[in-house]
Amino acid sequence: LRCGIQNYAWGKLGDSGIVGCIYKKLNEKLSSDYSAKCFAECWMGTHSASPSYVQYAPKEEILLSDFIKKITGGKKDQLSFLFKVLSVNTALSIQAHPDRELAIQLHAKFPDIYKDPNHKPEMAIAVTPFEALCGFLPSDKLLFNLESNTTIKALFPADHLEKFKGKTVSHIPPKAELKALFNDCFDLDSDKTKLNEAIQTLLKYIRDIPEDKRTPHHKLTLRLYSQYGNDIGIIVSYFMNVAVLKPGEALALTPNEPHAYISGDCIECMATSDNVVRCGLTPKLKDVKTLISMLTYNMGEYCTIQPKQELVQKGVDMRLYDAKFEEFVVYSMAFDGSAKEPSIVLLEEWSILIVISGSVSVHLGLSNIKAPQYTSWVLLPEKYALIAEEPSLVFIATQRKQGSQFH
Repeated sequence: LRCGIQNYAWGKLGDSGIVGCIYKKLNEKLSSDYSAKCFAECWMGTHSASPSYVQYAPKEEILLSDFIKKITGGKKDQLSFLFKVLSVNTALSIQAHPDRELAIQLHAKFPDIYKDPNHKPEMAIAVTPFEALCGFLPSDKLLFNLESNTTIKALFPADHLEKFKGKTVSHIPPKAELKALFNDCFDLDSDKTKLNEAIQTLLKYIRDIPEDKRTPHHKLTLRLYSQYGNDIGIIVSYFMNVAVLKPGEALALTPNEPHAYISGDCIECMATSDNVVRCGLTPKLKDVKTLISMLTYNMGEYCTIQPKQELVQKGVDMRLYDAKFEEFVVYSMAFDGSAKEPSIVLLEEWSILIVISGSVSVHLGLSNIKAPQYTSWVLLPEKYALIAEEPSLVFIATQRKQGSQFH
């Protein structure tokens, strides 16, 4: 595949991230400013905003959607999922994705902003150490964050805090009270003088704390300020879980839940959509009214996906990442280079494979290809044999409909 590359400002410079390395692999000649460019996302799929192309001969290619249409005799031309690689240098916007019903409404009313009518459940799998804001904190921890610092506490109406505290102490989910406090954040955003003074006071408070005594939220505040200045997202971050993932760990991000990636490289898979509702840490359009109305206001620890081991074979560690979304599942295959026999992969639906490290030989019948690092491939519903002669890591996204079997 020749995939779309997005050069958003939050991406990593040049080949310091995986996306920049993918771009380098796809392009024989690099511009003189390559090392100064931000490489944020690699899109693999049929989404019209940045569709992939199938390269079937030297200098000959066809849209992936046209390729699917041709192979299926016109029965289909789209994948149900969008597969991505992200390289995150600075924090992404605090955002949420609409459910299907809201996506249809937003697309009908604002087609230039919300460009498709689909929902966007998504999964993020860490390839490097990865950080994110993910969902609202448990109510007791959120209350501690808002009350333990006098600067933050003073930003919210006392009666709103008391109502939130009352239900929290009584172990009653304070959803309506959380919504009121969250709305208060954005009332503050309309008074820039007050917001700027509050953030500067908060920074002074944190800098006076010894580094080994600072909480994850304190440390994050300093980083977000260095990236975005006096942004309301700094205050919003105190409402949210700070997730720190090791390589191989994963998050499930359901519609209508707030989140923001902070740093690291990840594999991401989602329903085919690009609908994003933003509220902070961004120079892009913010739709605060929609965001406040759409959130579920569920509170709790962030949800990780526990991968299931799918293949027991010497030299291969294969895992299934299943967030129970209807459109897709993702598999990882880690080879240590010692396998003597290939791993048999029966894919019952259209799939995409990407090689993150090493290289993998993919056999189909009597033919085979060598898939080197940083390349991606569309796989038709077939039985494949995969083997690697060196330590290698690949990910495969596949449509859920029938599932896949690995041997």
